[in-house]
Amino acid sequence: MPADPGAEPIAPPDASYDTSLAALGLAGEPVLLRDGPDALVVRDADAGRVLHLPKHAAAAAAHARRVQIMPYLRGHLSPAIPLPQPRPAAGVSPGTVDAAWLPGRPLTPGAIDERSEARLARSLGRFLAELHAYSAERAQALGAPGPRDRRDFLEGLRDRSLRALRPQLGASRTARLRRWWRTYLADEAAPYDAAPTHGQIAPEHLLLDEEGHDLQAVLGWSGLTVADPALDLAAVAPHYGTDFAWLVMEAYRAEGGAVDAGFLRRVRRQAGVLPFLAWDRSRAPGDAAPAAATAALAERLRDDSAPAG
Repeated sequence: MPADPGAEPIAPPDASYDTSLAALGLAGEPVLLRDGPDALVVRDADAGRVLHLPKHAAAAAAHARRVQIMPYLRGHLSPAIPLPQPRPAAGVSPGTVDAAWLPGRPLTPGAIDERSEARLARSLGRFLAELHAYSAERAQALGAPGPRDRRDFLEGLRDRSLRALRPQLGASRTARLRRWWRTYLADEAAPYDAAPTHGQIAPEHLLLDEEGHDLQAVLGWSGLTVADPALDLAAVAPHYGTDFAWLVMEAYRAEGGAVDAGFLRRVRRQAGVLPFLAWDRSRAPGDAAPAAATAALAERLRDDSAPAG
């Protein structure tokens, strides 16, 4: 397997995303939602659609996987999820997909107060329990990356992060970071019940209904992988704090999620890798991460509470 698979760039025939958008025959003026390292995401408001134009082969492959698996997941989840469809057209980036626009407002920390906290925690815990209960074997058969793919990715992430951080951390801290990675990967190899994971639990991906009472839709499925379900639970506290995270954990357990001492240890372990995952998402395959992202990660690792410390 290549060190950084999927690095081949995808360019429209004339290397112009403006031309590519024009070729799609949108109903109105496109509204830019995100111009990231993986894809250009625009909204065709008049048609009520969102389009994803991939920028490299890995993103196009991820789009194809979501086209396969999302319709099957939809019937198992309480919130709405995108159901992407291929959008082929002459002059359009290969792998372009579109899906219906899902309304809602982000579940930001400010949306949580004393009256809504327990209800929103139950809503998020229920969603995660439903997702993790879906058959891991079925998800992989539909194209979701599995534990072996995850292992390959994590080993590549280890190597990329060590190379990028060494000039900023110095030899001593880099050695400590290398030991942390060795321990993390050894622990990751221990047996656990793998499950489909969202992989990017964050406020912008969790949409509330108009009243702010319930989780209405979940976006951002590019990280969908059959892996350790503790990863999704570990992502709650950094965004919403430990008190809300414990409420989500209790709701997750009440909805059938397997929570025991071993699971809680894995949640703590997965929390350590989250900053590296966020750093890696700042770059396209084959490219270095932006200097600002690497500097921010290095600064975090200088804190004794971070993995390298």
